[in-house]
Amino acid sequence: MKHLFKPAKLLTPLLFLTLTAIGCGGPSTFPTELVTGTVTVDGAPVEGATVTFHPITEGQGNSAVGMTDASGVYHLTVVGNTGELAPGPEKGTTVGEYEIKISKFIEEDDSAQTQEEVDAQGLDFKEPDAYAEVPTTYIVPEKFMNFSTSGLKATVAAGENSIPFDLSSK
Repeated sequence: MKHLFKPAKLLTPLLFLTLTAIGCGGPSTFPTELVTGTVTVDGAPVEGATVTFHPITEGQGNSAVGMTDASGVYHLTVVGNTGELAPGPEKGTTVGEYEIKISKFIEEDDSAQTQEEVDAQGLDFKEPDAYAEVPTTYIVPEKFMNFSTSGLKATVAAGENSIPFDLSSK
């Protein structure tokens, strides 16, 4: 008796459908390029700054984020469809034109005292004002915290990309 179908012909489409279904739950897989660089303010490296790349033209690139180390060096990681950072092979971001924002600031909240601390000082306890302005020190000047005011743009090309940012506090 002659077989009407070959198992190998059925296996290929079944394998494709299985792999496609497995990939639907997490970030999509797309080719990314390594993006690294340094962030300095007035020539000094900035530790702990957040560097965010966002495509200038929607759909032509993928948002990515990185944090600087003690030497001011960052490495971008693409943000997946779910808003989470993509794993391993998707380090960097896709080829495209990007606007950039960089932020690093310290909020100094000296109003948060416990009842015990107030009693020990003999003062009247006051609930902290949730709407009070908290003193903020901007390590990276405030204008760089917003895409529309930073003036920072970059092109990510195929291959390894080194994109440094030497910012001025003036």
